[in-house]
Amino acid sequence: MVFVLVFAVDCTAAEAFAVDCTAAEAFAVDCTAAEAFAVVGCLVFVGDGLFGHHFGMGDWDVKELRLLEEGSGVIVKSIKANFKTIGPKYGKQMKAIAELVKGFTSEDIVVVEKNAGWKGTIDGVEVELDLGDFEILAQDIPGWLVSTEGDLTVALDVTISEELRAEGIARELINRVQNLRKESDFEVTDKIALTVECSPEIQKAIAENQAYVCNEVLATEITFNTLGDKAFVIDLVEEGDAKIELAKQ
Repeated sequence: MVFVLVFAVDCTAAEAFAVDCTAAEAFAVDCTAAEAFAVVGCLVFVGDGLFGHHFGMGDWDVKELRLLEEGSGVIVKSIKANFKTIGPKYGKQMKAIAELVKGFTSEDIVVVEKNAGWKGTIDGVEVELDLGDFEILAQDIPGWLVSTEGDLTVALDVTISEELRAEGIARELINRVQNLRKESDFEVTDKIALTVECSPEIQKAIAENQAYVCNEVLATEITFNTLGDKAFVIDLVEEGDAKIELAKQ
């Protein structure tokens, strides 16, 4: 599976979220179009520190990584006052606070997140609000699924082009071949000849990415042919839709 992630947080929180991966996994389950294939683009919003280098592109199957500053306008956020937390502290000023927050601009929201709250005077009263006193949500972007948890925003691009679909199939094949290499006790440096039996659609996808597949699995060639019952049955697009055989060179 290839994820597209958008982060908006500092380095520590992002790493913690990467381990947990709750929102990304939820997206993967809900997005049938992206379940087995590549999704494009990775936007990383930087807080106090650049953390893009903490993530292995290959480990995450990320197609593209772009670094953007918070407040770039790519992710549009909305904000409103949290009545449940503000009411007990500033009941008399609640209405005025709600009106104030309603008028916050995108730049104001960035400041609130950066300062983990807001301080000011309302109706002659000193008001101090923390981040929990606000409800900040990321608005959906056409073609993306967006979710916010605290000061962390995650987004998935679910637009699948034919090129990315083909690359996704190629990556699935690489994964299956690598597993079979291990099961066959091949040495890491052993070169192989790869034979594949599959549908014309899958064959086209593999052919378009043949150099990439060969490089990843150390194949000297890829042959498309009918295979016997002893061939290894694999799932690329649907269950049992292909067979492969490896021959050590």
